[in-house]
Amino acid sequence: MFESSQLIRKVSVAIAVLAVLIFSPAALAQSCCSPHGGTGCNNAECQSLICGQDPFCCNTQWDALCADAANTQCAVCGGSGCGPACSKTNVECLDGSALENSRAVGQFNPIGCTAFLIAEPNIAITNAHCNLGSPANWFVTFNFECDACENGGTKQPVSFGVQQVLLVDNPNDIMIIRLNGNPAGQFGTVTFDPDPVSAGTQIYEVHHAEGQVKGVDFGQVLNPNVSVPGCPGSINEMAVSVIASQGASGSPVFRQDNHAVTGICNCGPPCSEGFVLPMSTIFPAIEANANANNYALNIFGVNEPPPNNTCGNSIFLSSDGSWEFTNVAATTDGPSESCPGTSDNNVQADVWFSYIASCTGDLTFSLCDSDYNTKMAIYAGSCPTSPDTALACDHNSCPASNRSELTLSVNQGDFLRIRIGGNFGAQGNGTLTISCAGAPDPTCEGNCGGQSPAGCWCDEECFGNGDCCDDVCEFCDDLDGCNSCQDICGDQAPGGCWCDAGCVDLGDCCNDACELCGHCEDDATCLGDLDGDGVVNVFDLLALLENWGSCPGCPADLNEDGVVNVFDLLILLENWGSCPS
Repeated sequence: MFESSQLIRKVSVAIAVLAVLIFSPAALAQSCCSPHGGTGCNNAECQSLICGQDPFCCNTQWDALCADAANTQCAVCGGSGCGPACSKTNVECLDGSALENSRAVGQFNPIGCTAFLIAEPNIAITNAHCNLGSPANWFVTFNFECDACENGGTKQPVSFGVQQVLLVDNPNDIMIIRLNGNPAGQFGTVTFDPDPVSAGTQIYEVHHAEGQVKGVDFGQVLNPNVSVPGCPGSINEMAVSVIASQGASGSPVFRQDNHAVTGICNCGPPCSEGFVLPMSTIFPAIEANANANNYALNIFGVNEPPPNNTCGNSIFLSSDGSWEFTNVAATTDGPSESCPGTSDNNVQADVWFSYIASCTGDLTFSLCDSDYNTKMAIYAGSCPTSPDTALACDHNSCPASNRSELTLSVNQGDFLRIRIGGNFGAQGNGTLTISCAGAPDPTCEGNCGGQSPAGCWCDEECFGNGDCCDDVCEFCDDLDGCNSCQDICGDQAPGGCWCDAGCVDLGDCCNDACELCGHCEDDATCLGDLDGDGVVNVFDLLALLENWGSCPGCPADLNEDGVVNVFDLLILLENWGSCPS
């Protein structure tokens, strides 16, 4: 009886809940994911998102366009939650070159058009038909990533006023402006492809209208050469499959294969076929303006940035000597850096190299054999992120020229970053010459406390001067010679521990001898076997890496120079495998 009453109670509760669901307004609404005859849909978050973009969906009917948008954008329908209207894609969903291109695109305010950066440090382009009002009131706003995704991480947008109008070309419907500051240093510039395209070429267009989210359309070229009398300008246009819902005027159209600009939007109805100014037609006017106003354009296949355009892509220089380089078409990657002899507070148009010092002594970097006005800065270790952190910086120390040369004291194994650019952004070609003048060779006399009766020996003073053991035996060949380990390593020299070439060969010299105070091990040591298991393997490698850097006297310092670095790594790798029995 009790069990029956419990069952009846559960059924009653279920019926009550079902009644609430059936007669609630939310339940009366239909699915967001399918078209239906009603208005709105049954998910408040999705309904708010879609109706905010297209009020028709809530005021008139939730039709196929509304459902398509929900399926693209709403999580309840399996969408990414990442896209404006017309089934477009939010640029925050992009990656690689497409995302980098999107960052050069900004809002041209308060006109409502799009503009994008075409040259360092502050040159931008939009449509001539956006030439409305006073330039004194114009500004362009950029952001690092799109602000449309509700849960996307965003950065605050940055706005730059218009300093100068460089070109208004009504027939080509283009306007070029110079902004204040250095927006290209933060948001980059685009690359142009002035070659004609054919029907079927895959493209994407990035737009950022005033007050709207930044979006991207993917499509294709429908007709590369079509007359459109109703569009601004007087040239034939290029028809593409889709353009932005609004704010497309002035937005760049990129080829999907090389991510270079092939046209500029200027005409067309929202969310359907649009029309684009072909770069093959308008580029000569853009290039002429660049030449007249002394700014450099990036042209695909002609002047792409060098491969070491950023510090993260530094080219490693494996030795001293001369290395050719170019900074033509390079952008500025590093932080501001003040150098003597110039008021320019940065190393602009920089390219990057990395290098490991080959000696302890004076290291010289020279750009004297270069064909432009250079600047150079040297950094220790990782890529710099803060201003004025260079070990040294130079503009014009080469004799009677505006070329760079500097010398600094280093220790063998120091890892350095070399940053080469131009004074006030100058660009050209050159040769980097690296030479290292090591410290003088050690001498026996006076350094090692004297001379042992039988040959070479060392003590604490000698060890501190870097003139011990095999160095002494190598450089002091006028002595009677170094005896065998059997005669030397088992004894103690008058001033401390000593060793000879035989001890060196067995790997039981220098620190080993000094620490043991004359007690040679019977067996040869196995350099690199840090855990003493008889094998040099990955566990020893991990132990070495854990001690990377300054580490005087630690077992991982295999060459006993006080630092665990690449030279110790090379010793460990040379002895990889089972130790000699």
